[in-house]
Amino acid sequence: MDTNPQISKSFTIGIILLFVGMSIIPSTAQNTEKPSLLFSGGGDHLPIHINDNRGFTLENGVTRGDGTITNPYLIENWVFITNGSDYAISIRNTNAYFIVATENTVRSETK
Repeated sequence: MDTNPQISKSFTIGIILLFVGMSIIPSTAQNTEKPSLLFSGGGDHLPIHINDNRGFTLENGVTRGDGTITNPYLIENWVFITNGSDYAISIRNTNAYFIVATENTVRSETK
């Protein structure tokens, strides 16, 4: 039997890539732990205090994301009303990925 070594090598590489692709795609597409948030932030917001991963919620100003490295939580577009608080955003005791993107707008109102 006369076989072309180049065709055989290409076929073998194709099979390997097929198996690698089949093992990678399902693992990245199965993130069903927590739905991704999607909310357009903006407007006024009281200080945010997040003490663990469960604190990344819409109520705490998170506008989107699921806390993974490829889809971090995003807190954006808020004007923080501190009302004498020592902080506008406090995030502690978490291993989730997050981004805080604001224009550093903080307003203190005392009544």
